[in-house]
Amino acid sequence: MSANAVAKAAPGGHTLLVKSESTITGNPFLYEKLPYDALRDLAPVSQRVSLPQMVLAHPPVKAGSLDELVAQARGPTS
Repeated sequence: MSANAVAKAAPGGHTLLVKSESTITGNPFLYEKLPYDALRDLAPVSQRVSLPQMVLAHPPVKAGSLDELVAQARGPTS
């Protein structure tokens, strides 16, 4: 079932959406217009899992932190 279908489902607690966080946090930035407002139309119930995230770079990239990596990716400032 899609997030849109759940957002438009009749209220009553009988419809549940099990998705990754990207449905709420990523999609608004990936798509110009969504048929639902995740903050208004969906309500969090529970956290299922917690997955550690990491950012890796090839050894020649001399960045000791995420801030340094972002700065290198942006290039020299004028």
